[in-house]
Amino acid sequence: MDESTSRRRFLAAVAAGAVTGTSGCGSDGTSTPTAADVDETLTAKPTDEPTPTATPEDDATSTATQLDEGTSTATPGDGATPTATPDPEDLADWPSFMYNGRNWGHHPEATGPHGDVSVVWERDLASNQVNGTPTLANGQLYVGDGRVNTDSGTFYALNPLTGETNWTVDLPGPVMSGATVAEGRVYAGAKGTLVAHNEDGSEVYRFRSRSDGRISSPTFGDGSVFFGIEDLVYRYESLRNVQEWTFDTFGRISGAPVLADGTVYAGSHDGSVYARDASNGNEEWETDLGDRVNGLSLRNGRLYAATEGNRLVQLNTQGKEVWSVSTGAAATATPAVTEEFVHVGTRGGDLLTLTVGDGFEEWRYTAPTDEVTSPPVVADGTVYFGSNDSNVYAVDAQSGEPEWSFGTGNNIVNPAPVVSGGMVFIGSRDGTFYALSD
Repeated sequence: MDESTSRRRFLAAVAAGAVTGTSGCGSDGTSTPTAADVDETLTAKPTDEPTPTATPEDDATSTATQLDEGTSTATPGDGATPTATPDPEDLADWPSFMYNGRNWGHHPEATGPHGDVSVVWERDLASNQVNGTPTLANGQLYVGDGRVNTDSGTFYALNPLTGETNWTVDLPGPVMSGATVAEGRVYAGAKGTLVAHNEDGSEVYRFRSRSDGRISSPTFGDGSVFFGIEDLVYRYESLRNVQEWTFDTFGRISGAPVLADGTVYAGSHDGSVYARDASNGNEEWETDLGDRVNGLSLRNGRLYAATEGNRLVQLNTQGKEVWSVSTGAAATATPAVTEEFVHVGTRGGDLLTLTVGDGFEEWRYTAPTDEVTSPPVVADGTVYFGSNDSNVYAVDAQSGEPEWSFGTGNNIVNPAPVVSGGMVFIGSRDGTFYALSD
């Protein structure tokens, strides 16, 4: 066991001892979930009972001066005082959905568990579903809860080593997406509303759109927040609380918009990928892929679009198809992209790994017994993802060989995991948010 592994396990043991209600280890789950599309409502039942932000290399930044803090509307936590401070050497930040503004889903420096895992801590978030993707930044872990089609949800800031609550905020609907953390503020949304908070939980502002529709995970860059609400993509000036522009895609926005080199890209359920000038929203190009786009990533000048039409498509940044590969079943969510491979889940229950150069299928992992609609992420040479069969999986990124699986109490439909400090953080529709480690 090397020094870093020993340190991770020591930290996990300390955290586990500091939190009550920790459950035992799990492996191949035995639950029999109902198959569900990402848009459907399930009938999950709840179970019983600071480091500087490492700015991802692809994210644009702003040097604008922040406004004075708004009046705080954050509610106190559970009264517990955090008992551990994250170690800079062990917790790498994931400040946005899929790690950065290009939706890589790959953190080059994060470490994760590779052996059989157990629960370091778990939190019943007082909801029968946890659908939001977590975000980790500056020693705080952010996640939302709430059942589909309800009128309330809660956004949490947690201690990542213990699961204790730092602060919470009520939102007008279920939190189905992730947050983004940039320049001292946390941006999250629910039911047509984008909310900005300082990292101490004090609220700065709320933007309420004319729609009560689902809001995507936001992307930060150039001093603004980019996000989708149903079929509209917004650029919102993050400090001045001003809507700058919108454009209509004629279909719901899936995943977070991609921001790179002055262009914002969005995949839509109308079947197209859109490219717009990030400064003014003017059209650069539109490419029709023939079926709804469920997620979009960009790396090294190539876009990767997962489609409901059983295809993973690589486009160049001028909107031209470079290659297209049949995935055998609908490609369900935002792909994860490394320098070598692109990883994507399917409604057939497979995780596919393709080479980025030509789309050659390197391997296919077929153990899940239900859809893989949770976006995969890659860290420390391993692909981590959840499935509608209620399990979290870890698979070697080079070979496709299984490392471990862990059974939760219900389906994992929306959330991408966050991997950091030898731990995996993920929520389930059993109403529980988990921190797992070996």
